[in-house]
Amino acid sequence: MAEGGALRPPSNFLLANSSQNPSDASRNWLAWLKQFDFYMLSTEKNSKPEEVQVATLLTILGAQGHELFRTFGLSEEKIAEVKGAFSKYFAPKIKEEFERYKFYKTDR
Repeated sequence: MAEGGALRPPSNFLLANSSQNPSDASRNWLAWLKQFDFYMLSTEKNSKPEEVQVATLLTILGAQGHELFRTFGLSEEKIAEVKGAFSKYFAPKIKEEFERYKFYKTDR
């Protein structure tokens, strides 16, 4: 059984990836989220109430993460919804014009 202080949480995602290419943000977020899930499991914080889990996530994300979280406008703090909101935020944005260009550019 691991104690919360015995293991270090993953590094602050937003600070570590602030200057990255936006197209890599989704892949890097999903990798970071997997590390966070392992941390929660190994410290047994995933069995805590959901508000504690959300608070842990926001604490590790830091002030930038908390500010971003406030823009989501979530009424309930359920860990799955919070993770989903961040995943949606970091998901690659589809540029319709570029996708249309690729479609018409293909050889038939």
